[in-house]
Amino acid sequence: MRLDANKNIIVVISPPGTALPLMAANALLLQNDLAAAWSSLRKLKNARIDIILDNAGFELFADLIFTLYLLTVGIAGTVVLHPKAIPW
Repeated sequence: MRLDANKNIIVVISPPGTALPLMAANALLLQNDLAAAWSSLRKLKNARIDIILDNAGFELFADLIFTLYLLTVGIAGTVVLHPKAIPW
């Protein structure tokens, strides 16, 4: 589910003046299973979902918003967050 964040990272770390558009960053992803993952998630009701937190900062914020969404729409009844020992 972190494809958007990964595409944003690709855009942000591009050298100045050479930033890739987000759509061009798609070509750099090895595999994009977002449609299949979303299709599976939408079928769940009140499920337990475990999320491995990637980093601190904006990525953590996005993970928390996604967690709230899953709980609010009833896809998840419980979300367990697993932080990294050293989030960068």
